[in-house]
Amino acid sequence: MDVPACPGCRERDARIAELERRVAELEALARDLTARLGINSSNSSVPPSANPLDAPKPLVKKPTGPKPRGQPGHPPHLKQLLPPERVKEFIPFIPTHCRKCQAALPAEPGPHDPAPTRFQVAELPPIQAEITE
Repeated sequence: MDVPACPGCRERDARIAELERRVAELEALARDLTARLGINSSNSSVPPSANPLDAPKPLVKKPTGPKPRGQPGHPPHLKQLLPPERVKEFIPFIPTHCRKCQAALPAEPGPHDPAPTRFQVAELPPIQAEITE
């Protein structure tokens, strides 16, 4: 048999129900905030500049695979200088002073000077279209 609840019991039960609802709401908020504490650039789309101070440093991955180079045993493709008869113009470059000590250098090479280094530049002339009317 149901006994009618007294007015004090009804108020107490209503207060308990309200407090239980509030506790569930606060627990959900605490779960959300705890999850947000662990977010950083390594586990979300957050940029590294927005990382918290205690976030782990980003991992720097080492390159994998072979280094870029030619096949083993393959001859290198070095620049080949054209023979002097194919060169149109020679421009000698003779330094006037030493790069290290800035002392003046003679115009003619001495017996202990290294051999001159050659460098060639190939330039294509401007191409003009031939127009026929």
